[in-house]
Amino acid sequence: MKGLARKAGGDARRGAAPRASRKTVKAVASASVSSTQTVEAKVFRELVEAVNLRSHVDISATQHGNGLAALKAVKKGEVLLSVPRALSIVLDYKAGLQIAEGQWPRLQEGAGRDDPEPLTWDLLMALALMDALAGDGDAFWGAWAQAVLPPPEALCLPMCWSAQRLGALQHDAIVDGATKQQARLKRLFPALCDPVDLDSCSWLAWAFACVRSRSLRLGDDMFAFVPFLDMANHAHKPNAAFRLDEASGAIELVALGDVAPGDEVTISYSGPEGLTNQRFMAQYGFVPTGNPADRIAFDLPEELRPVPGGLVAGGLNLERIQDRLGDALFMEALSAKNPYTHAALKSFPMAREPEEQAAAAAAAPASGPGSQAVMSDMQLAKTLRDQCHAMLDVLPTNLDDDEEALKKAGADKGSDPRDVAALAYRVERKRLLRAAITLLDIYLRA
Repeated sequence: MKGLARKAGGDARRGAAPRASRKTVKAVASASVSSTQTVEAKVFRELVEAVNLRSHVDISATQHGNGLAALKAVKKGEVLLSVPRALSIVLDYKAGLQIAEGQWPRLQEGAGRDDPEPLTWDLLMALALMDALAGDGDAFWGAWAQAVLPPPEALCLPMCWSAQRLGALQHDAIVDGATKQQARLKRLFPALCDPVDLDSCSWLAWAFACVRSRSLRLGDDMFAFVPFLDMANHAHKPNAAFRLDEASGAIELVALGDVAPGDEVTISYSGPEGLTNQRFMAQYGFVPTGNPADRIAFDLPEELRPVPGGLVAGGLNLERIQDRLGDALFMEALSAKNPYTHAALKSFPMAREPEEQAAAAAAAPASGPGSQAVMSDMQLAKTLRDQCHAMLDVLPTNLDDDEEALKKAGADKGSDPRDVAALAYRVERKRLLRAAITLLDIYLRA
């Protein structure tokens, strides 16, 4: 791959797991850190000064872990943070890989693999992070990987969890995705997949999870791991956005509105369309509370599966829903003022207008290929409700117990973040299923 012409040398062990221990690095560094300043904060601020970064943000502890906070008042449109492209790890499929000078032996080896399918951008960046962690990259990235990025035991992406922890999610679909990702890494790099300890993932899984949850897409075929900016947390209504300044090559964090000193600076991980909770959890290790873009995956014939912005033959009748809910509750659902009702409603297949449905039925053959045996809306509502009940009935805990457990875990600063993440995922899924059942019960009333 272009940009990987540097020779690997020294005593770096190709294909080996990182030698450095993050815990050791942090233990040594903590000797010079005050009780009010974490190691992550100390290194973050030192690196800002070392690279002379143009920054109006600082690392800050938030309810979602470390994030960014504004150091001064910033007006809408002003730049909060500017990170030189040369400081980032950038993979542009048109221009190649850009990375700081260094040995990068695992990255070199991965890019040079003689496989039918070259490694994807996220795997290559993961190998680069392993090199950085081991001290086989450059000094800046070594410090960032060893002291600022979260340790393996703090990662909440399911692909980093043991089988026992995965079971706590109580959702076969997300567990299946996580185990397939684990199997993929083990197939590609068996020597790099030994877990750090009994309750942690491998260093390769750690690196891959950091890349998947923190990297940015700067273009159709351009991906970047941007230090400092990678600390920004998600918000449904963010106060900042990132952009690539073509003139300077810097990746900038720009205020979307006025930001006051001390305000957390957030971006959107999902874009205007949003992501389902399964996607949020799998890629970022958390779920938003009350996500209007979440969906229930019903087991339905192809012709009844809802299409974004589209309608199907034989779906539920929207006018009936409005009539049963009343205008006020119906508008709350449509506008996402009640996010669970909105997400449930968007999960249902909705019928076409009567004229369109009649035309589609007339055009379809009575039998054979292309024919449609359309179930009535009442039959469909009963089927959807039965599936919601079935999804809840197989779960070992109920919503009330999970909500209480989540409340206690959230209040306990010593709680394992992975336990809290699993509880939050379960709670949000059960709230959505319960909202769907309520809607369908109302729909089925005589």
